[in-house]
Amino acid sequence: MIKGFTAVYLREMLLLKRRLIKLIPSWSVSPLLYLIAFGYAMGREITIDGHTYMEFLIPGLVAMSSMTQAFAIATEINVARFYWHIFEEFQAAPISNFSYVSGEVLAGITRAFFSIFGYYSFRCIVWRYFVI
Repeated sequence: MIKGFTAVYLREMLLLKRRLIKLIPSWSVSPLLYLIAFGYAMGREITIDGHTYMEFLIPGLVAMSSMTQAFAIATEINVARFYWHIFEEFQAAPISNFSYVSGEVLAGITRAFFSIFGYYSFRCIVWRYFVI
């Protein structure tokens, strides 16, 4: 039998699996806009000490994307609590508050890693085929 934070984590992962097709485009819009606007449009001609602006920009975009996904879990917890009344369901369940928060935080970290992996995969494809 699954207990504690594992149940909350697995619930969030099942929800993520169901919503993954919708979430992938939303995860990639902001970094791609920054990549196009600042990387290709403005930073194409900028080189400092032999390094391009893209080499500087991409690690920052990865950090921004992962932090955005990690912080998005706080918004989702509040929306679930106020509108879907999920918090009351977990209050009635035999799960401690610490287990609930731990499961949600671990799910947020997992979402952030998925976002980083997806962005790096996309970056590797773009870097290989579109950048000389």
